Amino acid sequence: MAVEADGRRLRDVGEPRLFATDHASPQPFLPELAEVEWRHALLLAPYRPRAKRRHDGEQAPLFPILRDAATG
Repeated sequence: MAVEADGRRLRDVGEPRLFATDHASPQPFLPELAEVEWRHALLLAPYRPRAKRRHDGEQAPLFPILRDAATG
């Protein structure tokens, strides 16, 4: 085992060993590269920008009573 110069972090671990434990690892072991069926990456069409919304006019007030009180 080699430690960084600051003495806090590991630089290298030689001959790692695995021990049986009751705690399961959240990361499953990855399969060997030879066992994996590789698939080609597909180039997708670029995203199309959204269409501009048409301005159909002004929205009617939801509470006409409040509008009249504010103006009058």
